Amino acid sequence: MWFRRKRADQPEFPAELLAEARRFPGGHVYEIDPGFDRDGAIPTHAIRRGWEIGADGTPTGQYTDNPNYMVRQALGDIDQLIADARAQSRHPEIELLVAHDLRRDNEPVPSEIGLSVIVDEIAALGFLPAESERISVIEDGRRYRFRRAT
Repeated sequence: MWFRRKRADQPEFPAELLAEARRFPGGHVYEIDPGFDRDGAIPTHAIRRGWEIGADGTPTGQYTDNPNYMVRQALGDIDQLIADARAQSRHPEIELLVAHDLRRDNEPVPSEIGLSVIVDEIAALGFLPAESERISVIEDGRRYRFRRAT
């Protein structure tokens, strides 16, 4: 009988993902930053790692870390931008990196309309555009900052 030693730096499979692992035998489940709703739109920077699931629905112990975890980039999907804003809403400031081309359900959305939807959602969370450095141009889009309304 062989026993596999666990490396000291190897993470534990999250217990809260066991039910999901049983639903996806032979596949993968993804560990998501706890600030994001697993059932909503998830930006790529919110995925911590992917876990391999055996044919019997149990974790194999094999995983792949996401090299872009917490590396924020400009997002073009409106639902991902809203999810990102909601995850940041526990902080006093929200910063969104918005791509030049916006889309929803894989359909292009005019920038004015997309930004209006996003700003309305952020206002509903209790945030207003920050006074200084509210908008700045970045390499692949624009950075928008919002502060909690007082």
